[in-house]
Amino acid sequence: MNIYKQKLNKTLTIISVLLLVICLLAIYFCITSIINARITVDYVSNSFLICINSIIIFALVDFLLFSNYKLTDKCIVIKTAFFKDPINYDLIKKIYYYATEDELYIELLKNSENIIKVNLSNKDINLFANELKKHIPLIPYEVSLPMDSDIE
Repeated sequence: MNIYKQKLNKTLTIISVLLLVICLLAIYFCITSIINARITVDYVSNSFLICINSIIIFALVDFLLFSNYKLTDKCIVIKTAFFKDPINYDLIKKIYYYATEDELYIELLKNSENIIKVNLSNKDINLFANELKKHIPLIPYEVSLPMDSDIE
């Protein structure tokens, strides 16, 4: 069972890091407000804000560091933040690899609208595809090769 780290979008990563910094600053200001508090309302409201910001920080760190794809014996488990989405191998209709963009897609049986893009780094795409083919060898695997005009 191999685990492949998701390649995250640069914009989303930057926004997540900025949000992480904002939450850390909010916790800092809440703690300083609690230290300087004179009435009970300040303790309660700032404690509540610390809890909310801590939950957001936990979710962001989990998203940034632990989002991955895991190939098990029965399914692919896609983990994004603390959400897990298992996809049984029985539901996979076809695997596509577009060499021009270096992207991998998985089409599910239900209908053609159920296409999942596998967000992996370029070095992990081939490893992931090869291991996936081992788990489901009878599934069609299509590769689009770069055309001469793409190379120039």
